[in-house]
Amino acid sequence: MPVGCRHIPIGRVQKVTDGVGCYLVGDAAGLPNPLCYGGIGAALVSAKAAAEAASNKNPVSYARFIERDPMFDRRFMDVHRMTAACGKAEAENLLAPFRNGYSLPRGMLAMLRRPKYARAYFGMWRGFKVGWRICLGITI
Repeated sequence: MPVGCRHIPIGRVQKVTDGVGCYLVGDAAGLPNPLCYGGIGAALVSAKAAAEAASNKNPVSYARFIERDPMFDRRFMDVHRMTAACGKAEAENLLAPFRNGYSLPRGMLAMLRRPKYARAYFGMWRGFKVGWRICLGITI
């Protein structure tokens, strides 16, 4: 491994709380976004939600929050896996509809014309939609 590098844990863990008093947040829960590897906002948002759940003695609410919040959408990991497995030619094919920029109509048309990549296109759209929120940890 090159000097100064570290692995960023991505891919949400199955259980973010033990139901008693242990809450996994941020990197420990695998919450950094697999598309942009942004983890500081995820850590702050998840820590706040965990603290609220702990103060209310309601660990289930924290698990539900992580499951439902768009910031931690599992589709981001699906897109990551799909694009990580692409070779250069397939990646260029996947992104071809967006050579002249991304827009919602272009994305919808790409999903209709390229159903093989529909899940990736939808995941990318979700990433754009909540992208600043992911980077800044803003609660909407």
